[in-house]
Amino acid sequence: MSQEHLHDPAAFIAVLRQFHSTPHGQQGHLANRMSDAILRKYVDLAQVRRELVDGGEIELYDTLEQLLNLIEPYLQDTGDTD
Repeated sequence: MSQEHLHDPAAFIAVLRQFHSTPHGQQGHLANRMSDAILRKYVDLAQVRRELVDGGEIELYDTLEQLLNLIEPYLQDTGDTD
């Protein structure tokens, strides 16, 4: 899946799900793809969060929040905190 497809919340969640189930030492490329999609504002984080909550996917929501915590300094540089 190319980077430009991560603008779709469902596609982003699919990559998040793959990231969540991948061993920690092998998550780098997935984390980079998601981080890039977030920082470049390809994906609507509010929509992703809504879909995760509505779907009862709390573990994935927590995984997303952990990723956001890691890239928070970069989000502040871009002015995006949602």
